[in-house]
Amino acid sequence: MPTDETKPLPARWQLFIREYAARPWASKAAIAAGYAPKYARRSAWRLLQRPEIADAVAREMQRAAQRVELTADRLLGELAEIAFVDLRAFFDDDGKPRSIESWTPAMGACVKSVKADAEGGFEITLWDKTRAISDGLRYHGLLRDVIDLRNRLAEPEAVPEPRNLTGLSYEQAEKLDALLETFEREKAAETLQ
Repeated sequence: MPTDETKPLPARWQLFIREYAARPWASKAAIAAGYAPKYARRSAWRLLQRPEIADAVAREMQRAAQRVELTADRLLGELAEIAFVDLRAFFDDDGKPRSIESWTPAMGACVKSVKADAEGGFEITLWDKTRAISDGLRYHGLLRDVIDLRNRLAEPEAVPEPRNLTGLSYEQAEKLDALLETFEREKAAETLQ
């Protein structure tokens, strides 16, 4: 008789795991796995709280990353190519654009699009260099995005320091979400008046 460790997960759970690992949008994965759309968020949250499902999702995401050779080194390498691209590489010594066939793979990785123009030439659009640099800085912890909501809620001195909310139950988190949405709608309505 199989033990709990070797017992296969129910088919619906397996489908949820595959869907969530492919596109980590929990409610859509729950719907794709056959859960009612009305309760998809709640179902997804409950599924992800199960250790066997969380572990299976992590394993599936790891396998998917290995299949496409998606590693931190490769991603950082691509970011570095974009961040440090030298436009001069796209032109020869006479200042004429190099043919696309002569581009190195690193040059190709920096190109967002190529459009032919009316004169037989082409227009090159590169990926956003500033974005690539800021993403690299974020990865290395040299740039942090901090959003301080205290000033949006009330006067700074009237608001206590933020608390750790990781221990909230699903129901508490839902209530907090609803409360914040109501508050934002009221603030938007006040702004329009």
